[in-house]
Amino acid sequence: MQGDDYINFEESRHCISVLLNFDSLKLKMFLAMKRYIFPLLMGILLIASCGPGKDKKENGSGNDKPAGDISGTLKIEAGNAVYALSRIWATEFAKAYPKVVTDVHKSDGMKALRALLTGKAQAAIIERPLTAGELSSGLWAVPVAKDALLPVINFDNQHIQSIVMSGLNKKQLADIFTGKAKSWAALYNKKSIYPLKAYILQDSCGSSDTWAQFLGIGATELKGGSCTTDQEVIQSITQSPFSIGFCSMIFLYNNTTGILQKGLYIPPVDFNDNGQADDSELFYDKWPDLKQAINTGKYPSPPTREMYLVLKEKPKDKMLKEFVNWVLTIGQNYTDQQGYIFIPKEKAAQLIKTME
Repeated sequence: MQGDDYINFEESRHCISVLLNFDSLKLKMFLAMKRYIFPLLMGILLIASCGPGKDKKENGSGNDKPAGDISGTLKIEAGNAVYALSRIWATEFAKAYPKVVTDVHKSDGMKALRALLTGKAQAAIIERPLTAGELSSGLWAVPVAKDALLPVINFDNQHIQSIVMSGLNKKQLADIFTGKAKSWAALYNKKSIYPLKAYILQDSCGSSDTWAQFLGIGATELKGGSCTTDQEVIQSITQSPFSIGFCSMIFLYNNTTGILQKGLYIPPVDFNDNGQADDSELFYDKWPDLKQAINTGKYPSPPTREMYLVLKEKPKDKMLKEFVNWVLTIGQNYTDQQGYIFIPKEKAAQLIKTME
């Protein structure tokens, strides 16, 4: 290499010195900016953290009303299938509004409404819509969550393979719960010495009415061992391999894993009555799959049903209006956690407007 191909050493050292000085100058400028700008940014962030957004979160309702404006005692009567969710709603609402004292009691539909009408409770949360007579008395209600009634059997049922492959159509279920079907074997044209035992819910929460409506029969036609709670149905079935019952889905799945409780099996319903359990009818093993089936209509209503928040009249009291508003907004975040299905946001907004 000759001539211009070579780099003069002195010229190179001069260039490096200039570059180093330039970088040093930039470093000094950066440190000076850091000294003044960083404290300014921290101050802005501190102000923002104390702004309206934080107040809304603590208030719970997401509006501009201070929590201190809402006070009183809120006594709630809740049905068995919605009791767990009602307790969480009451607890979280009281956290958002510290001047509100909440008290939740487990009840059934009729007792809850009587407590409401006699002034012993300010709100009732039940598993059925109001009857025409109840509406005529002035009671006011809005749907606040959804669940579903499911058939359930013992996993050790001798005919579990046939049940898994064929499912149970509505006629078979109707025969079972009206006492016409005397054995599981008879449903599949087989012989067996083991009798079929059905358990039914005898409550005033509307479970029997909803199940009978699904089967296309009258509630008075239901026959079987009488149980007063969903938990009693499950206990009876776990003790008898040849039994069947129906109960709310929230008692059948583990809230943490979403898996069906051990020892139980939900027989697939043969909705299209083609004599087999199709892939589109198999969605019971995990709660998320059942939830999707309910939301898409694959598992219909009935036996899917809505839960209702009932007041003695259209809310005028500030605390009750805020409670209804809170349940239909912030409160819906807790429905999935407890194994229920939430009310869609658009529908909830329309329901809130009915208080106006």
